[in-house]
Amino acid sequence: MARATFSGAYGHNLQIEIVSGWNKQIVEGNYSIVNVQVRLIANGYAALWGAGGKTLTINVGGASKQVSIDASISQGQTKGIYAEDFQVPHNPDGTKSVYITARLDINQGNYGWGAAGIYVPLANIARASTGSSANGVIGQPIALNISRHSNSFKHAIWVRFGSYDKKIAGDDIDTSYTWTPEMSMCNEIPDASIGHGTLTYITYSGGKEIGRDARIIRLSVPDDIRPNLTGFTLTDTNTAAASVVPGEQAFIQILSNIKVNFGQATGAYGSTITGYYAEIVDKNQSTATQGGTLGVMNYTGNVTIRARVTDSRGRTSNTIEKTVNILEYFAPVLNFGVVRSGTQSSTLTITRNAKVAPLAVGGVQKNQMKLTFKTAKFGSNDYKVDTGSASGIWTTVSSLTNSNANLQGEYAANSSWTVLGILEDKFTRTEFAVNVATEQVVFSYDKTGVGVSKIRERGALDVEGDTYINGALQYCTAALPEISVNEILEGGPVWVSKDTPSGSWGLLEVFRISNLQYLELTQRFTEFSGCLTWYRHRDYTGKNWTPWVVQGIDAFYPPGSIYQSTNPRNPSTFMGGVWERYGNGKVLVGVDETDADFNAANKQGGSKQHKHTAGSLEAAIGSIDGNTAALGYKASNSNDPINDYTYGISGNNATKPSGKKQNHNTAILGSTGFESSLEPYVTVYRWRRIA
Repeated sequence: MARATFSGAYGHNLQIEIVSGWNKQIVEGNYSIVNVQVRLIANGYAALWGAGGKTLTINVGGASKQVSIDASISQGQTKGIYAEDFQVPHNPDGTKSVYITARLDINQGNYGWGAAGIYVPLANIARASTGSSANGVIGQPIALNISRHSNSFKHAIWVRFGSYDKKIAGDDIDTSYTWTPEMSMCNEIPDASIGHGTLTYITYSGGKEIGRDARIIRLSVPDDIRPNLTGFTLTDTNTAAASVVPGEQAFIQILSNIKVNFGQATGAYGSTITGYYAEIVDKNQSTATQGGTLGVMNYTGNVTIRARVTDSRGRTSNTIEKTVNILEYFAPVLNFGVVRSGTQSSTLTITRNAKVAPLAVGGVQKNQMKLTFKTAKFGSNDYKVDTGSASGIWTTVSSLTNSNANLQGEYAANSSWTVLGILEDKFTRTEFAVNVATEQVVFSYDKTGVGVSKIRERGALDVEGDTYINGALQYCTAALPEISVNEILEGGPVWVSKDTPSGSWGLLEVFRISNLQYLELTQRFTEFSGCLTWYRHRDYTGKNWTPWVVQGIDAFYPPGSIYQSTNPRNPSTFMGGVWERYGNGKVLVGVDETDADFNAANKQGGSKQHKHTAGSLEAAIGSIDGNTAALGYKASNSNDPINDYTYGISGNNATKPSGKKQNHNTAILGSTGFESSLEPYVTVYRWRRIA
C-alpha cells in the first residue's frame, strides 16, 4: 500500500492510496495476475462536489492506462475509485517484481494532482527450458538444442514415435544432445516414408522437475531402404505351347502369353509389397498384377522382360531383367502337285512342298511335321488314308521342298481322283487338295458321251481346262490372287483378292456378249462371307466404269440421296457408290415451291447470328411534356416528323396558341449488337450420293 496527498491550496486534506490486494500465478504462461486498487481518503476538512470525468492514469510495470473517474467526495469519506486485474509477464527464469503507480488529476476547487507508487515483488514461477524440433533421417545423427533460463537447469529427453516411447537422454543434459534414431524406428511407419512424433524436453531444477516442453519430431526412412526383388518366374499360360517349349527361356509367337510371378519379393522394415510391374521392354506390353500376363506377342527374336515391385511406402525395388527368345510361329504351309506315273498311269507321284515352324531351342527342333494323304474318287467324299511313302512324321525336319514320293494305292487311269493332303504340327493343321484327271488324252468317247483333254467320266461332255466359245473364255477354274479385277474381263467364276471393292477374297463373275470385240461388260463380286454382292459396268468404249455399288443400293439410295449417321465412315466403304459430305454445319429444310426462299433443292441461307438494325427497332417520340400519348401519335419504325398539332411554349409547359406549329421527330432507340439465333441441335455425319 502507498499513499500521497494532492497538490493545491487544499490538497493536503485529500490523499490518493494505491493497493495491490492479491496476485495469482499462471505457470503455463509464465505470468501473474496482479490486482490493483485505488482509493481517495478525505479528512474532516476536504470536500469536493461535481468532480466527475477526472483522469486517472495507472502504470503497471511500464504498461500505462488512463480511465475517467468521479473524484467527488465528502468530509471524512474513504472512496474506492478504481479496481482492475493486470497480466504481468515474468522473466524467462520465472522471476518478476513490478512497480505500480496511480496519478489522479483533479485541478478543481484548489485541489491539484496526486500520485502514489508501490513496488510489488511477485513469487517466482518455475520455468521449463525450450528444446528444438527435430527433422532428420532415421539412422543419421540429429542435433537437439535446448534453450534454458538458468544455468543450473538440467534436462531429460523423451521420444514418442508410433509405439516407440523411450527416454533417449538422461536427467543431466545441459543445452545440447546428438541423437541417432534407431533403424528399428522404420518399422513404426510401414506405409509411409515420413512419420511424425513428439520430442519432450523435461526441465529439472535442483533435481526437481519444473516443466516440460513438447516439440514435433519428423523422421524419414532412408532412401536406400527399399523393397527387394530377388527374382521372378515366367510361365506360359498356353498349356499347349508350354508342353512343346517348356522352361523360361523361350516362348512362341502368337501362341504364348507370358505369366509373371513375383514370388521372390520382400518389403523392408515392416513395409509390405503392394504393387507389381513387369514389361516387355520397348514393346508396350506390361502387367501390374501378381501373376498377370504380358499379352500375345506378334514378333520374334530376343526380348527383355524387366520387373520391379513397389512397397507400402510407395518405394520401388531394384529392377531385374531376363532375356527370352520369342520363336517364330506360322500355321503349317502345304501345297503339292500330282502326276500320274507308272506303266499303267495308275501310280500317283506327289511333289511335296511343306513347311512348319521348327520352334528350335538350343538347336533342337521342338515342333513336329506330320503329313497325311487321303484319296477319293472325284466328286465323292469317301476319303481313304493312303499309307504310302508320301506321308510321314518328321521331328528333325521342318520343311520339304519339291520332294517327290508316291502314294501306295492304285488309281485307275480312266478315273479322276481327289488327293487331300493334311499337314499338321503340334498346334494346328492345313489341308490342300488336288484333283487328278484321268490319263491325259486329246479326245475320248464312249457310248455315254465325249471327253476333251481327258477320259470321259461324267455327262455328255466332260472337259478338262478352261472353256472358250467363239473366242471368249466362258469358264475359268483358277484362283487368281495376283491378278487385279480390272484385268479380268472374261470367263466364269474366279476367286480373286486384288483390287476387290471390299478389299477381301471373293468370287468374281464377268458377263459379256460373245467375244472380246464387244467391250461392254458387267462384273459381279460376292464377298467370301456371302454377306454383300457388288457390281459395276463398263460401257461400250471400254474406258468408262461405273463405281462399285452394293446390289440393291439404287433402290434405296439412288444418286442424290442423303445418308445420315453418327459414324464418320464413308458409305462407299460398305455400300459402294461415290459420296460427298453434304450440308456441313447446316440444317435441312424441306422444299416449298410456294416460298421463294425454299422453292428448289440445294438453296442455302440463314445465319447463326442476327444483328438488330434501325429498321427492326421501335421508334420513340420525344414530347414536350414527356407524355407521347398527349401528342395523339403512335411510334413507327422510321424517323417521321410530327406536325399534327400546333403548340406554344410558356414556361416549362406546352400550350396551344394559334398560328404556330411545333414539329417533333421520332428517334430509334435500342441495341444494334449480334444475338444468337441457333435452335437446339444435335450433330450427325451427312453424305450425298453423287454417283
